[in-house]
Amino acid sequence: FLKGAQAGDGDSQLAIAQCDDTGRGGVGRHLVRAYAWTLLAGQQNVAGAADYLNTLSSAMNAQQRSYAVDLSGGLVTPAG
Repeated sequence: FLKGAQAGDGDSQLAIAQCDDTGRGGVGRHLVRAYAWTLLAGQQNVAGAADYLNTLSSAMNAQQRSYAVDLSGGLVTPAG
């Protein structure tokens, strides 16, 4: 899923977010990164992303959410 997510595929971004949230797939749990990937998926109107973002948000503080927003800008590899 990672290559697809980095290439901008919203469904892959949400799948990576879920792995980061739960630690599934051996990635280890990383709530901030999960929020960042979910934010990107939500920007593409991926089904379920908005609800998932709200769920993640409720487990984070404002500083973590702000860091996640900053992080999201560097997760997708520009085409070219």
